[in-house]
Amino acid sequence: EEKRIEDFVIAVDTSMSTSGALVREFLSCTYAILRSTETFTRKVNIRILQCDDQIRSDTPIRDLEELRGYMESFSLVGGSATDFRPVFDYVEKLRAEGAFTSLRGLVYFTDGMGIYPRKRPPWETAFVLLEEPPLSIKMPPWAIRLVVPTPALDRAAREAAELDDGIDLDELPQL
Repeated sequence: EEKRIEDFVIAVDTSMSTSGALVREFLSCTYAILRSTETFTRKVNIRILQCDDQIRSDTPIRDLEELRGYMESFSLVGGSATDFRPVFDYVEKLRAEGAFTSLRGLVYFTDGMGIYPRKRPPWETAFVLLEEPPLSIKMPPWAIRLVVPTPALDRAAREAAELDDGIDLDELPQL
């Protein structure tokens, strides 16, 4: 039987060091990936969390059109220091409540600076960074780290928008 990714979480670091425009580009790339791959079911269970030192918003997404609508009306909420632990605690609470049937992973868009959980969660976690964090920042050994330079993210978002004839990044609200 073919495995399909049904449930996953996108967490967005909304601290002062995060730009709404870059988050929007990240979401655009995510949308294009989901739209173009057979790995994902047509109906998805994505939770988009915005968090700085606390959960600021939780938006459930059930299909790609909802994700597209979220991107078109996206606004960044927050602005305090970064603490990654509330997202992990919240996702575990959602999981215990049955919000996910098969949580496959969490993708955290961040600058990497913040307080990390000590314990490995029972799902895969990737931290997507726009640049290498300072050497003083010690990411947990269980974390998957992906560094995507800002120009590469911008280029990927533009290519994704061109592939999806319905999304024009220039027409999305400026943050």
